[in-house]
Parts: sequence; C-alpha cells; structure tokens
Amino acid sequence: KFAGPFIITNYNCRISLFLSSAKGNMKVLLLLAYSLVLTGAEDRVDRLVEWFRKRGGFMSSKLDIRRTDPSDLNSPMGIFATEKINKKEKILEIPRGEGGVVIETEEFEDLSCETAHKIIQEKKIGKGSQFAPYMEYLAGEPLGTIPSAWSDGGRLLFTKMLQNYSIGGKPLPLPPAEPDDWFDYWYEECKGGRADLDVVELVVTRSWDGIMMPIFDIMRHRNKPYYNTDLTDAHHESEPIKVSTTQIIEAGSELFLSVNMCDECEELLNEFGTPEILRDRGFVEQLPQRWFFEEYELGFEVKENFEVSWIIDPPNDASAFLHDIMVSLEAAAGDISNTATHENIPDSELAIIKEYHRVLYQAVSLAKTKVIEDEETCSSLGEENTCKVPPNKYPDFTKDTEEIDLEDDEICDGESIMVFEGYEDIDTKQSMYQLITTFHNQETNDTCFNLESTVQICTNYRPHYHEM
Repeated sequence: KFAGPFIITNYNCRISLFLSSAKGNMKVLLLLAYSLVLTGAEDRVDRLVEWFRKRGGFMSSKLDIRRTDPSDLNSPMGIFATEKINKKEKILEIPRGEGGVVIETEEFEDLSCETAHKIIQEKKIGKGSQFAPYMEYLAGEPLGTIPSAWSDGGRLLFTKMLQNYSIGGKPLPLPPAEPDDWFDYWYEECKGGRADLDVVELVVTRSWDGIMMPIFDIMRHRNKPYYNTDLTDAHHESEPIKVSTTQIIEAGSELFLSVNMCDECEELLNEFGTPEILRDRGFVEQLPQRWFFEEYELGFEVKENFEVSWIIDPPNDASAFLHDIMVSLEAAAGDISNTATHENIPDSELAIIKEYHRVLYQAVSLAKTKVIEDEETCSSLGEENTCKVPPNKYPDFTKDTEEIDLEDDEICDGESIMVFEGYEDIDTKQSMYQLITTFHNQETNDTCFNLESTVQICTNYRPHYHEM
C-alpha cells in the first residue's frame, strides 16, 4: 500500500502523484498542469536574467531564452531572436570582477580547479551567495552527458568501440583521446572529491577555458553556416566580455556559438572536432562536422551536403587506413546492438553511443570515397586530355626529410653511388646520343631510370623534372 504525495522531479518539472489503495484496487491520480510544468524552467531563467542585468550585464531586448522545442520539456534551452538583429550588433556584455557575474581565475583550462572550487563554495553559501540565481539555474541543468559521467557499463562499451582498431598489431584508439578521464583529472590534479562531480561536469561542459559566463553559456554550439555570433575579450580580465553577431539574424532564428572555430579558438582549428566536442561538451554535433585522426595526421570536414574537404591532406595509404576503421566499426556494431548486455546502461548513454558510432562510420566512409576520387587523377577537359595531380600523391614538401650522413658515402665516386643493390635491368636502349637503362627492385617494387650510368629518377623519389 502507498500513502501520501510522491514528488517526482525531472529536471525542472514537478509532478504530484497521489497513490491510494481502496479494497485492493490501486487508484492512481496524476495531476499535471502544463503551465506549472513550464514555470520551473521559465522562473529560473527570469531570475537569472534579472540578476544579470542588476549586476551591470547587458542582454539585448531582441533576445529570448526558451526551449529549442517548446513542445518537448526535455529539449535544451537556446537563445533566439525575437526580431531582426543586424550584423555586428552587440547582443551581450558580461561584466566581470567585483560586482560582476563572471566566475573565473587566472587558470585558462578546460577544467579550472580554482573555478570549480569557487562554485563549490558559492553553492555552500546558498541563497546568500552573490551568484545565487546563477547557482539555481545551474542546479536545474541535466547532468551525465559527458562520457566521464556515464555509468561503468556505458564507459566500457564506448571505450571498447574506440579501442577496437589497431595498425600492425599496435593499438591505435579512435578519437576522442582520453574519452572519460575528466573525473580522474579532478581527483589527481584538483585534489577534489566525489561529492562535487556535478560541479566538475558543469565547468567542463559550460565554461570557456575555465571561465563561467552566465547567459552566454546557454547558447548552443553549431558551426558555419549556422554559427552566427562571436565573443571578444574573454581572456582580458580587465574588460567585460562582449558578444556580437557575425551576420544578419532574422526573427525566430536561433543564435549559435562555436566552441572550436571562433576567433579566439585558433589553437583548436586543426585538432578539436566532433569527437572532442562529445568528450568535453556531452553531445554529438550536427553537420557540419570536423574529424581529426592525430596519430595518422589526417583531418577533414564533412559539410551538410556530405561533401568532404581536407583540413590535413591524407597520406598515400589513407584509403587502406579508412577502410580498416570501417571494418573495425562494423565489428563494434554487433556489441552495440546486443541489448541483452546493456541492461545496466541508461538509454540516454546508449543513444549517444549509437549516434556517435553512426556519424563516425559515415564520416570515415565519405572520406574514403573522397580519397578514391582524388586518386582518379586523369580526366578529359574540353578537347585536351589533362592529368590533375591530387594533393595527397606526394609527401608534405614543407617537412624536412631525414638527414643523410654524407661521411658514409664518397661523394665524388660516381660509380659506387650509382650501384643500387637488389635491382635488375629490365630494359636497355642505345639512342644516337646515350645509353638508356631501366632497372627494377622486385622486393620494393621500385623502378629507376638511368642515362649513361647516371641514375636520373626512381618511382619512389619526390617530383622531378623528368616526371613532370
């Protein structure tokens, strides 16, 4: 038998559930008022904005903070334009310092230990805290989004999927690197405890290099062409943080930030993409997406039309590398779809793992197709046949090659230099001017071209005038 009201809390929604028993029959009365369900989230936002403005913050009257899908109470909050906003128009100014709203330290880190400890102290103060409305807002935000905060089963399934790939027997985990290490960092570097892991997750997912910026941190991420705002002076402690638009924004449109392609994100452009956003922000971003395979020196972007463009030109054997990843992910799909082994994994975690698996496979497949297309270099243009040389045919000429120890060779001894061990002549022609010889190494599949006992070029050389 049950008695009394039970309060069920789902983020911001409270439902009073009265259970009673009469003559052995259970009667359940569910009282749900839609307006009351919305009130919790809306009230927290209203109090946050009021506090923000009272402490000197500027928020444009053309902005509205609401759920991205008003009909879905679990959809995330976003910032929307209520009327047309011009390009380069200031929409937020976030005051810092004494009397401001920013929580920050001199540590510019994704997980600033000092920032986390400051938030813990403000939470302990409670309603008397100068940041009380911000603490109240943060307390209502969903947790458990980043892999570090997942269940043991969720983390195990995710890391197993990433570590299923190897090259030549050497394990080579797929991105993101260190997918679930944030809490370990908190324990080891920040000397923090388990009771404050919720704060750790908030700092990792919402801060900007350890800087907590109320209102701005409600704005969602999406890259161009959707990314339409930018901030300045985030790292200048004496200046307020300003946010302005980068294009005209029509009424009803959502405002987006970018966590990896903003003007202050230069160091992230060629190393921080979709995998790292999941690791640090807790969601799988929509297209466009950027993918980096650091160990293999490969990077590319997948646009909304599924077109691939290279950020870091692929190496010569990129097609085989990408094919092997696809095989690895196909094998991992069996583990992911075996629901019998996932009883202890929350549905929310499983959904993210499946979505990440899907977009990673899609991205790798599209990149492999792009590599194959680039390798098909010859095409007919107009009346002339031309050959287009793809950027991945040769190594990066800007990188130094290994130095040769010249003391090991007698530079002026032409005959000894031109003796190639393991090569056999395959063709010899005597022209009116000189002896032409080609010779081949079966083991390396290298072929060389020789004029009068002087080797001119081999197929494993860099580009040369004979080839061009």
